[in-house]
Amino acid sequence: MRTELLLTLLMICTWSYGQEHHDETSIGVSADGFKMIHILNHRGAVSVTASDDSQCTVHVQRTLRCASETKLARAVKDVYLDTITYDGNLYFFIEDPDRIFQIGPEGDAEYSSREWEFDSNEDRFRVEKRFDLTVSVPAQIDLEVVNHEHPLDVVGMQGKVVARNHHDGIKIDGAMSDVVARTHHGDISISFDRNPSRQVLAATHHGDIALEMQAQLSAEVNLESRHGSFYTDFDWTSLPMQVEKNEDNKGTKYSIGKGRGIRIGNQPNEIKMKLKTYHGDIIISGRKNN
Repeated sequence: MRTELLLTLLMICTWSYGQEHHDETSIGVSADGFKMIHILNHRGAVSVTASDDSQCTVHVQRTLRCASETKLARAVKDVYLDTITYDGNLYFFIEDPDRIFQIGPEGDAEYSSREWEFDSNEDRFRVEKRFDLTVSVPAQIDLEVVNHEHPLDVVGMQGKVVARNHHDGIKIDGAMSDVVARTHHGDISISFDRNPSRQVLAATHHGDIALEMQAQLSAEVNLESRHGSFYTDFDWTSLPMQVEKNEDNKGTKYSIGKGRGIRIGNQPNEIKMKLKTYHGDIIISGRKNN
């Protein structure tokens, strides 16, 4: 009886996850004339490397799984990487009937999901979708890259980089311009081959933030960490605590700014840095060039 039960459970598990489709393809688009490249994934690793040519190339490894052979066959046709252009921007995104791709008025893009509409009894028949993307983009162009689950890596970009993740970390190496990086459950690591001219913004909840900057750094830094510590090997001084004054018909109220402000260096044209975590440490160190 126990043997029959184990065999039955094994058959159920095999049946539930046995249908799988895997393929690979590449999409190449000239980046000439575009202001910014946007790469929007959902699940799967994303690796972006800067190149010297004008071509933007995305190599796609697509994996689809479903207990239903019919639904899997439909997903093979309906779920794929696609491109669209809007207001001088080029977008690579996942075409998916269960996830709506939307572009906002400022050119920012996101997915809204229809998955919440599914009956919970249908959970075991959902299609699991994973897209692992290996991307090559021109180094000088501005870049936005978005993921939800699995690592996100960017190497060698000279333009501005905006990177967003949720369930994993962000690693940006060899940056030469402004960086905005946000995640929730992962670490953020950013190294600069050239210090940015305006801003660095990094925010996470459960992870550490580590920056490697070039020498002669001059920056005003806003730091916030509830349960972590701060370290830097640059000389720094404390900035006065920010107090905001608000007046209304009930009188004057004062609010104290969050975080702690420091200044690194004393050169003109200092950059603004805002680094925020809840449970992690914040480290700003000098870049060890090879």
